[in-house]
Amino acid sequence: MTVVDLFEHSTVASLVAYLEQGESDTVVKGAIPVRTTGSERPLFLIHDNTGQGLWFPLLAAQINSEIPVYGLPGVPLDEPQLQTIEGMAARLVEIMRTVQPVGPYRFAGWSLGGVLAYEVANQLIGQDQIVEFAGLIDAGCPVSRSGTNQPHARNQSSQTALLGPCEGLARETPPTAERWSTPSGLKKVANELNFEELFRQCRESGALHESLVNHMAQEIEPYLVRLMAHAHANENYVAKPIPIPIYLFTAEELAPPDPLMGWGSVISERQIHLIRAPGTRHSLMDDPHVVTLGRALSIAIAQASKQRPGLPETQYCPHVTLQVSKRSNTPVFCVPGAGDNVIGFLELAGAIGSECPIYGLQPRGVEGALEEPDYVVTRPRDAEDRRITPLANL
Repeated sequence: MTVVDLFEHSTVASLVAYLEQGESDTVVKGAIPVRTTGSERPLFLIHDNTGQGLWFPLLAAQINSEIPVYGLPGVPLDEPQLQTIEGMAARLVEIMRTVQPVGPYRFAGWSLGGVLAYEVANQLIGQDQIVEFAGLIDAGCPVSRSGTNQPHARNQSSQTALLGPCEGLARETPPTAERWSTPSGLKKVANELNFEELFRQCRESGALHESLVNHMAQEIEPYLVRLMAHAHANENYVAKPIPIPIYLFTAEELAPPDPLMGWGSVISERQIHLIRAPGTRHSLMDDPHVVTLGRALSIAIAQASKQRPGLPETQYCPHVTLQVSKRSNTPVFCVPGAGDNVIGFLELAGAIGSECPIYGLQPRGVEGALEEPDYVVTRPRDAEDRRITPLANL
């Protein structure tokens, strides 16, 4: 069974009937149909740093019932994990467009999901799609931390990643000498042991975090690999300005010094709709705070649907006339190379002569005012790496 199966079939009887029939199309799509009824356009909820979506139905239950809701979980644990925000967003866009082929689109993400939501907006605009609502729920802008964090997640092993929660547990419990020494001692030999052996020693010494106690090592290691991939992607992402408003929901308790959480350094503050929500970043999805958050999301979506801005990207025409001919000869179309523009073909047009009409196809984004076209995810050279290449560079 998958998480998708559990969300779709909430009773034992319906789940048994489903398993007897085989897999459904929603597993292939990668989207969790949390609520498929409603007369409005759907809302897509994007996973947090864990890659899971256990909060999807909790929040969806508080959102306007006329809005269908689909959850977008992370890359499955048994697949190679993507290492960039751009790659993760490209996967999410593909899933969204499988469920809803054309915009306007509505989506929101929590924590890392908010960063992904921002990049999803960027890529959808690059595909000439309308983004009606982009919600960022307690998501800080990575660029605000650029140069202050040491990128370590890519080189971190699953063994040392396992000790992170163990050290956290040691700090939360009474500071006995044994409690503090166990994670510290295991850390010195972590990379000399395989993951299963280290997991066993953590369990036997009582250092294993309570959230991991009832699981096996082979269940936990892929989960930690995904966490490391998400951390690496977030640390290395640099957000680009986008021409639409975003809706930033921040927790009222333990609020950061910068109320805009760094996004004001990327886009104009006039583009940011700031909504305060009760609770902390961890309690936002718990009762009673999730009720208020869901209502605030519903109100913001309704406002966004009335104030949808026009995008110049959708009006862009790449066709540029370089030379007109009075004769009806077959025209020549010139496509510039990476980073270049059609001006480079003027001398060629003159050399060809006036007998032939010549046109240039100007790529979008050369003048710096419009979003560049879609991104392409190249196939990985190995199981650990996938890179994003702008079409203009191919």
